[in-house]
Amino acid sequence: MYEKYSYRSVLKRFPEKFTPALQASARPGGKVTAIDAVAQATLQELTNRLNLSTSAADTLSVLRAALSEDQYYRTLVDLFTFERTTTNLRDRPQFALLQTSELPSTSGIPRRRKILFITALFPSLYHGGGNRVRCFINILSENNDIYLATAYFPEEDDKALQAVAPYCRSIYKIPHWRFGNNRAEIHKWLNGIPIDVVHYEWPESLKNYDASYGRLHVFTYMESISLRLFMDMQSLPARSPEWANKFAELIHNLRLELADTSMLDARIAVTTKDGEFFRSLLPNQQYAVLNHGVTFDEYTLPEVRPEPFALVFSGNYAHYPNTDAMTFFFDEIWEGVRKEIPEAHIYLVGADPKQNLARFADGQRIIVTGAVPDVRPYIQKASIGIAPLISGAGLRGKVIEYAALRRTFVATSIATTDLAFKDGVDYLRADTAVEFTSKIITLLKDGQKASQMGKSVYETARRYYDNHNLVDYQTRYYETLEKTNARLG
Repeated sequence: MYEKYSYRSVLKRFPEKFTPALQASARPGGKVTAIDAVAQATLQELTNRLNLSTSAADTLSVLRAALSEDQYYRTLVDLFTFERTTTNLRDRPQFALLQTSELPSTSGIPRRRKILFITALFPSLYHGGGNRVRCFINILSENNDIYLATAYFPEEDDKALQAVAPYCRSIYKIPHWRFGNNRAEIHKWLNGIPIDVVHYEWPESLKNYDASYGRLHVFTYMESISLRLFMDMQSLPARSPEWANKFAELIHNLRLELADTSMLDARIAVTTKDGEFFRSLLPNQQYAVLNHGVTFDEYTLPEVRPEPFALVFSGNYAHYPNTDAMTFFFDEIWEGVRKEIPEAHIYLVGADPKQNLARFADGQRIIVTGAVPDVRPYIQKASIGIAPLISGAGLRGKVIEYAALRRTFVATSIATTDLAFKDGVDYLRADTAVEFTSKIITLLKDGQKASQMGKSVYETARRYYDNHNLVDYQTRYYETLEKTNARLG
């Protein structure tokens, strides 16, 4: 049931912020003024942390004007919740960002653990985060007992269920429409099994958090949504209605990603950039970095000759940075490529292509496939991959997938954040439309160079982004957390 927010709900949730006299006031307007005054002071602290140049008074005024009353008071609830968390943690020590790849190797025979994954999306190869969870479950199951409590769409997830079921001791399927607040059901399903590690995947999974499930509780940020929203704000006119709405989203996601995860033992970010962003705002809890990858022994295919002058872009277009990227590509890059290489053609592969992308499709030069059972043959059709991303955070699994199939790529800095690939050796970086156009043309015309860089990028991906290695890093992290908990208590 959707909760309505008002100044009364703010007073009820945060009575400590307002004097008894103001709370007892019979004049609603007086209460609203008091709430705004406290909100302005709290907002000033957040704008200082984010290094925003706008004053808190101006920002609050813009938020009140741009948002509905319900949205405005929900934003204040999120803001005060975030502030309460930072205040409660202020006396804790600060933690350095931890790189799981730098932890010492495990020694001796691996300890067999019981690991519970609680996931707000089904672990599936049809979306990036879901595929990460699926792959980690598969590999972890070799030395651990895996339990999975997951949101489930019967029509969409049945095939994925068949793929993941052999690797789990038990799966508890929760209809997607009622996922959240299922603690009693999960406890009944577990039936007293002593869980060693509980993983929470995606913020919605935190609605099922319960400390009594097991010993360690870990949250994974598939990307920093807060950082993505903060980056989006930089391209908008300050204090515009669009900016205000984006800022309200940012405050809401800071509450989800930092306040709501503060009860857990650990948080895993997929890039150093994401982790440092969280740490800059709340350094009194630990963040570890563990990248995305691919499972090479199941993912790679025998090499095939690519189609001449073919490009590929893969992604789920419900994730708006992918749509932003291809809108930028067709508006500013594509015609320059076609003018120089008329035979050039491109495959847009992935689920939920938006109308503004589907309109470009002609079935010959621009092929929009929609969701496909297997993206790999389409990547192999291409001479090179592209990643013209201009928004978003997190790690870009698409470029690792290109690399795993020996396809080099042209990508922006945003698309290659924190990745080990070397510009000019493994791939070509381009951050303007002119650069992007020129470098695509260079690689399409020089097949030998594209092939050589494809071999190089494959070796780099194999070295740094094999899921077997990443799961090993995660296991090392379990040991670190267990030792820390034993010391503390």
